[in-house]
Amino acid sequence: MTVIDILRVASEYLHLSDELAVFFDEELELVKDDISEETQKKFDKLLLAFNNTINEIATTKFPPKSTFVHYSTSGQNKVKLGEETGKEINKVLKIYSNSRKNIVFAQVDDEVIFNSDGGYVFIVYSFLPKIYKADDSLDIFYTLGTRLIAIGVASEYLYLSEIYDDSERLRREFEEGLAMVIQESLAIKARRWGL
Repeated sequence: MTVIDILRVASEYLHLSDELAVFFDEELELVKDDISEETQKKFDKLLLAFNNTINEIATTKFPPKSTFVHYSTSGQNKVKLGEETGKEINKVLKIYSNSRKNIVFAQVDDEVIFNSDGGYVFIVYSFLPKIYKADDSLDIFYTLGTRLIAIGVASEYLYLSEIYDDSERLRREFEEGLAMVIQESLAIKARRWGL
């Protein structure tokens, strides 16, 4: 799933697909120099709405998670997780040893401090998404799909444009879609554990 695909679908919800076609069609690449300032501003606002939406999803609904494997020394260890992973760390969720024993830790900003007997430890953390550019691939939130994210982007674009009634209508549709994905996710987890 690419950012430009999501922006294309969002522009359709906003009835801007004709005006912004130059950004979505490679055959029109040659005329990009002739884009009006107003059209460029609309596209830039659409990309801002995309990044705001992705950040909101990450901080309120589906924090993206990852695991960092660290070879620890015996005694106290300090790991600057942001430097090690290249990601903006939101929260360390847990640390466990090779034998699956949970390890007590403290987190200060992106640094995590813990005691270990040595060996490999696994640091599970959530992170904030990067700022995406139009030609990037979206490397998180695959389960949400292009259409649902595009609805959220369109809602945010309308909000930024101070068109609150239409923004709220799309916002409700976006929230309902997110709730369905959450419910499906919980149902899958329950089946997996036989609940």
